Amino acid sequence: MANQMKDMGIKLTIVGGQPSKLRRSPNLSSVPEGIGKILHRAACDSEFRQRLLEDRAGSLADCGVDLTPSERAALNAVTASSLKAMIASIPA
Repeated sequence: MANQMKDMGIKLTIVGGQPSKLRRSPNLSSVPEGIGKILHRAACDSEFRQRLLEDRAGSLADCGVDLTPSERAALNAVTASSLKAMIASIPA
């Protein structure tokens, strides 16, 4: 059965079968989905990136990405320099 699941692209994990090929950047593999979307957009859109760095709360409210309360809190808590580094690590 494990080989069948592997052939279907499913990886067995402690919590059950998980897709082995997620549509996420390798750099975002451990980042919550909403934060990954924000970082990717900031990496690709210089206007959004600048607004995110200058007015984080406003840009997150208007970005169209549904963030969980914990994702929003994490993005609001990170320093600007850390946020810049996270954005820079994403391939545009």
